[in-house]
Amino acid sequence: MPGIKHLECTNSALSPQDEHLVRGLASDIDLHLKKLDTELEEIMQRYQDRRATLLLQRKPLTSLLSGMRRFPGEIFREIFLYIAVEDSAELIPSAQVCRRWREIALEFPELWTNIVLGSSKALTEQQSRGILQILATRSKEWPLSLTLRVVPEMDVNWFYWMPDLLKEFVFNKPWRSLIAFDDLAKTTLDPEKNARSLETLQSLSIIDTYCWPYFLSDLNKRNIAKAIPNVTSLTISALTKCPSPYSRLVSWKKLTSLKITSNVMSWLSCFQILSDCASLEEADVRTSKEVDPTPTDIQILVMPHLRRMSMSSDKIPQMLPQFLSTPVLEELVISFWEDITVDDDQMPLLEWILDAAPTLRTLQIPGQVELRALTLEHFSDFPSPPPLEELAITPPNRSPIDIFCWLTVQDEKVLFPRLKQLEFLHNSTTSKYDIEYLQKLIDSRRSAGLDVACPLRRVVWEVDGEMLEESSEIFSDLSKAKGFKVAVPLSGYGVYYNSNNFV
Repeated sequence: MPGIKHLECTNSALSPQDEHLVRGLASDIDLHLKKLDTELEEIMQRYQDRRATLLLQRKPLTSLLSGMRRFPGEIFREIFLYIAVEDSAELIPSAQVCRRWREIALEFPELWTNIVLGSSKALTEQQSRGILQILATRSKEWPLSLTLRVVPEMDVNWFYWMPDLLKEFVFNKPWRSLIAFDDLAKTTLDPEKNARSLETLQSLSIIDTYCWPYFLSDLNKRNIAKAIPNVTSLTISALTKCPSPYSRLVSWKKLTSLKITSNVMSWLSCFQILSDCASLEEADVRTSKEVDPTPTDIQILVMPHLRRMSMSSDKIPQMLPQFLSTPVLEELVISFWEDITVDDDQMPLLEWILDAAPTLRTLQIPGQVELRALTLEHFSDFPSPPPLEELAITPPNRSPIDIFCWLTVQDEKVLFPRLKQLEFLHNSTTSKYDIEYLQKLIDSRRSAGLDVACPLRRVVWEVDGEMLEESSEIFSDLSKAKGFKVAVPLSGYGVYYNSNNFV
């Protein structure tokens, strides 16, 4: 740099004059650098602004060339309808995505037919009224569907003002699915005043806490079944018995699905109602602690088309099985709130189930089951082996290995020749003793010429982490038998044994 070249060639200290010169030159350079940085920032800002402007100008051009524009509105309609089928799904924010989505949504009234009472946000009466008015207008002539979803955020007063609010929108509107409770049920299900709303109805839920039998009796007297000829699904929620014959469902001949929830209705009353519905294919019964009286004069309750059934209570109906007939039942779930035990004079649970449902293929018993309840005392009396293919149980205080041995062979006879899957629910763990016991069982069966795994193809249970390595050899041995698989959930992960290898 001119003026300081001679200073760079010396190692001596600078004189005051030379130091002043050097500091002045350095200050000038700092000013130039600062000015250059400022100019660069201004250039970058102009670049960013210009780039953003060009992107905004390009965005509508990209939209015009998008393949989505070539999709007909019917495709979006099917997508929206597919998402809207889920009752728990959130609303589609079509208005927040693009104008075309909103236009498409407004074009198809069937997208506005699902009314869900109770959302993730607490709504006031005024807000609910506005939403109902919008749905009633946009749905036009399409049948509506009313769903109740109770959430913690709901206002406790909601149950008081909502029925009155719904009355304003129920009449003169067609309905596909309806929840009727309290006074709304009595007002809505009136063939004389609301025939147009009822003729398209397919699913009906009646929630009447106290006066259900009298309410249903009144409906039957008014021949409500003829006023709703297309109803195939019915849900009843009641807390009282059915004391009169008018409380039955004999005239509801088209029902294919029925759900009954009651705190005091007996098993006998529930099954009598089920047998009223000649076309019933699916049933869900949740009863109370009431014990069935011993029937003295009762005909066989036949459910000729019932294929799927779920039963939930705290007591097992010991006396009813001999009066039940479900000739085509394929799936059964029995949930009891107390452990299932069997007295000496009672029929084992598994035996009466198979006796009442000879075609049963899938059985789930989530509650605790005593081993004796799974006995088939009259196994030789069965005309043919049970066709059971899947069984899920929770044995109390017994090893899954023990239950596995019990259910596969009794008295050297294969109980379920078609059983493909056996699952042990609710933390059924296996110990080292169980593994050794299973190994002895395999050896004894092999020496006797018996099939090691019997008919089973898949078993699901839990194995302690320490036992996993010790049990792998035995499970691998089992897997050699006709493609037999063992699924072992370990710390939340599924471990599958197949052909001696982990899969």
